[in-house]
Amino acid sequence: MLRNIEIIKTYYKEILIFGFAYSCVIIFSLFGPILNIVDTENAFLYSIISLIVFIISFLVNPLNFEKNKKYLIFMWLISIPLLGLFFRLELSGRIIAISIYAFLVARICNRWTVLVCENIDLKYAGRIMSLCFFISFLSLYFVNSISLSLKKSIIMTIPLITSGLMVFFDYKIDDCFTERTKDKKNINKKDLVTFAFLMLVYICGGVSYSGIYPFLYKFYHYDRYYNVLPLVIALPIAGIITDKLGKKVTFALGISFLGISFVFFNLDHNLFVYFAIQTFLQIGWAFINVFGFSYSWEFAKTHKNNRLFGYSIVSIMVGVICGAIIAYNFYIYHISIHIYALVTLIPLFIAMIIFSLMPEKKKPETNNTIDREILYKMDIISKLSDREKEVIYYYYNDKSGNEIAEILHVSPNTIRTHIRNAYKKLGISSKRQLKFKIVKSR
Repeated sequence: MLRNIEIIKTYYKEILIFGFAYSCVIIFSLFGPILNIVDTENAFLYSIISLIVFIISFLVNPLNFEKNKKYLIFMWLISIPLLGLFFRLELSGRIIAISIYAFLVARICNRWTVLVCENIDLKYAGRIMSLCFFISFLSLYFVNSISLSLKKSIIMTIPLITSGLMVFFDYKIDDCFTERTKDKKNINKKDLVTFAFLMLVYICGGVSYSGIYPFLYKFYHYDRYYNVLPLVIALPIAGIITDKLGKKVTFALGISFLGISFVFFNLDHNLFVYFAIQTFLQIGWAFINVFGFSYSWEFAKTHKNNRLFGYSIVSIMVGVICGAIIAYNFYIYHISIHIYALVTLIPLFIAMIIFSLMPEKKKPETNNTIDREILYKMDIISKLSDREKEVIYYYYNDKSGNEIAEILHVSPNTIRTHIRNAYKKLGISSKRQLKFKIVKSR
């Protein structure tokens, strides 16, 4: 199994694509702090429009012209003047700008779900997702910390930069769309149950995450600098636990932390209680987010239908928005905090019980392992020497350089030389390209 550093080195482009894409969502287009600063009055309207665009974009299968990634650069270039002048546009112009921006982000996220299902082993899903979210929420923490001190014209460069980085890394990655992306498998009733389960979890998430902030407004000065900090710190731990101990453990821990948070939420709100609420709430949602997205990944991989990952993300987003709307109504109608806590947590505990009773799924087949005989018979491998073939066989099957050196009784430097020579003969420069080239040839 790849070590954590090797996961980053091997899949850093995939991590950065979704990391910056999701940061575009949470810092700007869906109730993000930048959107609320630029146009507080219409922020809710823009967010709903963005959500509709996101849903439509995820429901549309990858299109043939999307194989030419230059159109994504073109879309980003169009968004530059629209976002740069966002605060000076009329309402209709702002709606057009936010729609184009949401479309760009959603289509890249759509491509990304297919990419990771095709090319990354599911056993790394927890750590991959935790690293993606680490980038996203670190960006959010940065924005929360500096946003009020910036002019509107300057603050609007932040979503342009994050979306630009997203487009850049998407453009640099190999085009991994295969024929399997064109699958048109029908969604059955069991699939709908999974979508409903994820939506329930994230409705509760929207209620708990959005609903606490009106009650904690007097701590806003602290909140700017503390808000998502515990979440960022907890994400790597949540990723490791997901891959090592399983998704049920991650889900149970997430709900447990949320339960502790709401125990404090029912107390008188002083500074100590504020920190307790935020700490356990953010840690809880670090675990729930890693669970929700890695579970969606597994769901698509198990059913051999990559599109299900995108549909699951749609369910999650709709759940969050529904929860936020419920929380808003709780606040304006002065619903009791105790009722609010029960409405949030009881459905989550029910979901945890249902999930714990679900039978273990059969592990899906993976593209990350291959038999020695099959590999050696491939035309692209024929140009390698016998020793290079042997090294590439172990390297492709996720053995580290040191592990291969121990197996073949040679030095790690010798293994690195063989890998470098094999890369040169195959015309590649990374392990990700090696995997893509072999998967494409199978």
